[in-house]
Amino acid sequence: MSNGSTAGFDLNRIPEEWRDFTQQSLEAWKSEYFSVRRMLNGKSGATVLLVEVKMPGREGQAILKLSKGDQLDKEQQRQEEARLISSDLARRIPAVSFVFIEGVRSALLMNVAGHGLLETEVLANARGGQLNLASQKISSSLLTEWNPLPSFAHTAERADGLLADWFEHRAARSSRIPHVLAELLGLPPNCNAFRYQGIDYPNPFGFTLPDFPGSAIEIMPGRGGMHGDFHAENVLINGSRVEDYYFIDLSFFRARAPLFFDHAYLELHLLLVQRETATHDRWHRLCRSLVGLTDTRTVEKNVLDQDDQGLLWTVGMIRAEIFGWIKRSFPDRLEDLKKQMLLARVAAGLNYANKRSLADDVTISDKKKVFSFLYAATAAKELFDYCRLPVKDDGPIARPRDAIAPPTGSAWREVWQACGAFDGRSGAYILLAGPDIGELPDSARAQFGRLPWSIVIDFDRAGPTGSLALSASTTLKINRGLHQIFPHQSAALDFETGTCWLFADAEPPAPEGPPLSLTQWRQRTLPKLRLIASELLKATTPQPIHLVVLGGTLDQKRLEFAVAALEDQLAGTLQTIVVSQAANEPTYTTLMQGSEVPRNIVCDWTDLALGIHEMLGDVTADQGIWIPARDPETKSVRRAQIAPTDAALYGETISIMPAGPAAYAQSTAGPDVADFLRGNTITLRELDLHLDVDRDLTRGPNGVLQRVRTLLSGSPTESFAIEHTPGAGGTTVARRIAWELRD
Repeated sequence: MSNGSTAGFDLNRIPEEWRDFTQQSLEAWKSEYFSVRRMLNGKSGATVLLVEVKMPGREGQAILKLSKGDQLDKEQQRQEEARLISSDLARRIPAVSFVFIEGVRSALLMNVAGHGLLETEVLANARGGQLNLASQKISSSLLTEWNPLPSFAHTAERADGLLADWFEHRAARSSRIPHVLAELLGLPPNCNAFRYQGIDYPNPFGFTLPDFPGSAIEIMPGRGGMHGDFHAENVLINGSRVEDYYFIDLSFFRARAPLFFDHAYLELHLLLVQRETATHDRWHRLCRSLVGLTDTRTVEKNVLDQDDQGLLWTVGMIRAEIFGWIKRSFPDRLEDLKKQMLLARVAAGLNYANKRSLADDVTISDKKKVFSFLYAATAAKELFDYCRLPVKDDGPIARPRDAIAPPTGSAWREVWQACGAFDGRSGAYILLAGPDIGELPDSARAQFGRLPWSIVIDFDRAGPTGSLALSASTTLKINRGLHQIFPHQSAALDFETGTCWLFADAEPPAPEGPPLSLTQWRQRTLPKLRLIASELLKATTPQPIHLVVLGGTLDQKRLEFAVAALEDQLAGTLQTIVVSQAANEPTYTTLMQGSEVPRNIVCDWTDLALGIHEMLGDVTADQGIWIPARDPETKSVRRAQIAPTDAALYGETISIMPAGPAAYAQSTAGPDVADFLRGNTITLRELDLHLDVDRDLTRGPNGVLQRVRTLLSGSPTESFAIEHTPGAGGTTVARRIAWELRD
């Protein structure tokens, strides 16, 4: 084995098993210099690195791909074949410079898309308007740049044959799809149809089985170039110039494949990326919203969940390019191309359901396979309906494994909407909870901990050992700092990132002893409640503050005085929502007598908890946040991982700039970038898109950024002040500096 370095070759950062082979490759390519910049993520199991090289005909950055088993010369051939389609497409596919093969091992060296990794990002990370525009451009590229001269069949082909053309070996009966049907959905793989949530669907896997009604659908297909693995991480875009986009990893490229598979494959991948944590019921509604969606004009009519409107808009942008292309170039082929488009979605859904794994977590992977199958089933039903084929209504009922039951009613939606979708960027939230909440199942109580409460007023006399406190604290601490206090205690709070949990009726006496008299309780608790409310008002003005009251059998006098104390401090900004489990519950009647008339919504609290789960999805195993850290011995900077609970706690004191993908994981449910333009604090996402304007103060040899770099080179920590007039952009300058130095 090589010890890591030879003359001109720095191989220390190459995995040891690849060092000798890499040296052989470099020598065969007559390289003069080589070093590794950093490791990259290889989705196919290959080792992928960003490297610095110098050799005949090339000098600078390049991508080195090392593979065992898959011959990379085939990838080179396919990339060159794709580059020959058109000059417009050629400039979007990084050229392969060199290939070296020995036995089962192979090495491939290619250009860096966009001439630098920091010049581009994967489409999967894009959000909002950037994602929509990029999706539109790329959808158009798949038609105009990938297929300037598509070919059309002169004889009709059966749907099952066309599906097999897309799939090749992947949809055979020995695939993994029967396992998805039998083990994850509880369905016999050979059923022609099944029922889910009261709707009858054709079994999309039936296209691979004999005597399936949909197999006989006839199509005169169009064919052309197909990427074959067109997910959103194989598409690179330039954040500031969306017209600069690139395609990588063409291992499955085919020059004459049926059209629209790449469109469907990309569409489904974006849906899975954005809704990975969705519940089965929420995903089903999303799939139903996709039916008949042809462009952005139909989004508002189709959407079943308002939070999905932006995602449907993205899909509408992709689909609008297809229908526009058909209308302009092939209007007389609309029927065949529409059938082909729907069948391509069936193929894409089955392809994802057939994959070995869709996530590191087996539970998430299995759920995404079910999602993919339901996407395929929805497209199959739309195809059947378009071709006027009946769907059998006596099929077995699908019951996804591990699916949580949906809410029994819709009243929870009224609560969700009344509270502005619990968006912490546009309002603050207070929960007042009576002791009855302890009677809910533990899983239901835990859901309440996922909301961005600034204050929780807990009337459980058990204090920190109370049912709500124990259940909700685990989920709450993932996203916010948690400070549990009694009325006699104080705490320094940042209400934007932290929660003050006040045990309003817990001490003294002990829970098993008699409660305090009303006079004693008022003297102990109300002053603290007024103080906390006053601090919240200072921190959130002029945003609205929503008070959600789950009173139940809570002592009505304590309830009345607590809400009155809040109204005294928060008058004009407080919006009170009473959630009553029954129409005759006394909470609303009691509070109606106050100065502010609350809104009353009759909704079972367990149903509300299930509704929260519907909107926020499943809690996933968070991998934590990567931040830069200085090694105490070598003084070198490395990346270190901190738990999300620690990040939430530290986030009350400092703003954490993640050095890894967590920068893109922040919620996008809130207002879009236009909010920053209206004066709100710039977000990490907006910094990454460089929506701020560079100032002379920031950059240049004497700019703040360079001065901070100089300070940090001599000391691990420094502090300095930026003096500015209000609204001049001082916060933006500070956050821009932190973003630039996040690594």
